[in-house]
Amino acid sequence: MDSYEDGLRHWSLRSPHADIFDRDHRVELADPHVRFFSNGRSGSSVAARRGRLNTETNDFWAGDGMVMVSTDGVRLESDWMRYEKSADRFISTAPVTVTRGRSIVKGVGWEARSDLSEMVIREQRGEIAPEDNRLMKK
Repeated sequence: MDSYEDGLRHWSLRSPHADIFDRDHRVELADPHVRFFSNGRSGSSVAARRGRLNTETNDFWAGDGMVMVSTDGVRLESDWMRYEKSADRFISTAPVTVTRGRSIVKGVGWEARSDLSEMVIREQRGEIAPEDNRLMKK
C-alpha cells in the first residue's frame, strides 16, 4: 500500500498479513515494514512485529519492538511509536536508543520527523564517540 501527497509518494507499506476492518477505518498488520519519503526521496524505514494503520487519517502505529533507520545511518530502537501524518512526526513515551556511528543516546520519550532530521529525546543520557563529536561541531 502506498500513500501519495501532491503527486509524490509519502510512504510505502508492506506486510505479509493484514486484517482489514472497513467500518473502523483500521488495518491490523503483522511484521509491517514502512518506507517514508521526503520530496520523493527515501528518508527512513520502520520495521516492527505489529502495526496498525488508520485508513481515514493515514496515521500509523508500530509496536512490539520497533526499529527505524534513516538513509544517513541513524538507527532508532523503541518499544512502540505513533506516526501522525498531518504533522509528519513520530511520537512515543517509550524508552528509546538512538545510534549514529559509535555514538549512543538513550532516553524515555521521543519525537522525530519521518526522515529523522529533527529529533527530541527526553530523559536522555549518551556516549558521543570522538569522531562523531567532530562531525557535530561542523
